[in-house]
Amino acid sequence: MSSLARLGVIAAFAFSAVGCNSGTLSGKGIDGTYSVQISAMGKSDPDFMTISSGAAGSLLFTFTVGITTDPMGPNPDGLRGTGQASGAIKIPAQPAHIDHSTGQLDGALTGSGMITPDGSMLMLDLQFAPTNFAIPQDGGAVPDGGVTTTLDYTVTGSKM
Repeated sequence: MSSLARLGVIAAFAFSAVGCNSGTLSGKGIDGTYSVQISAMGKSDPDFMTISSGAAGSLLFTFTVGITTDPMGPNPDGLRGTGQASGAIKIPAQPAHIDHSTGQLDGALTGSGMITPDGSMLMLDLQFAPTNFAIPQDGGAVPDGGVTTTLDYTVTGSKM
């Protein structure tokens, strides 16, 4: 996504959030299915993501494909996050699997983003620390003391 387009999305979120009360983001307006694009390293994949209300005021982000959680892990029903009435979303570090045109990776995912209070548009910036990907220091095969990296993914979309 170009910088200008990203700036426009952020401005739309800020404008729509004016006048919101403080507190947590209500799941009622944002629960539902979204048509999204997952982008990283110049490649984009279409996907569907569902947001639903979880326990203790959490939000669950479940993708049809692309980003999944460990069914035996702490978040088997989707990525867990929290939302503020301003539309700000936080996703704490948690295990995940990414199956994207950039490759299949396992690791830990964290992120933040914005969603309009009515749930019509969303943008998430995800940072992924893969456990099965490293850059070799000497051009040789990993594991040779390679340096692990963090990959950035952007999820943008609108409610269906």
